[in-house]
Amino acid sequence: MANDMKKFEDIFVGIWKWDRDENLADAMKKMGYPEEEIKMYCSLKPTITIERRGEEVYMKFDMTKDMAHDCQFKFDEEFETKDNIMKPPTFHNKEVASFKDGVMSFKAKTMLTGPGKVDMHSDMFVKDGELHAHMGPLDDTSYYGNRIFKRA
Repeated sequence: MANDMKKFEDIFVGIWKWDRDENLADAMKKMGYPEEEIKMYCSLKPTITIERRGEEVYMKFDMTKDMAHDCQFKFDEEFETKDNIMKPPTFHNKEVASFKDGVMSFKAKTMLTGPGKVDMHSDMFVKDGELHAHMGPLDDTSYYGNRIFKRA
């Protein structure tokens, strides 16, 4: 595992600033998100900080000046993420992250109900020096939205 963590560290650790979205709003529409939530989410230009903490990964998503979400996890072990800022929360998930062949994947099962509350799958990988964050429904890989980040 130490060798995998070194490879993970070489690829992902650092600060990544939002650069652009591809197909994100359309993917969110297909997943049933309300229009106001799509507009809010697509207006955010987050910065992601990724750190290695021993055998764990720490990720912080700075969404706006006053909004940040963070999580800490071990690969292949379930962890929980929850929106502690918005009322009602926009997400509350049980997730499992994995790292294989240079791709960090997340499978998230939502604990919420209602429009746009779907189980999600996301893959993060670095291509041509950019961090790609593909996201789509867990049970359908035929489409996805993509957020693209550049190293800060």
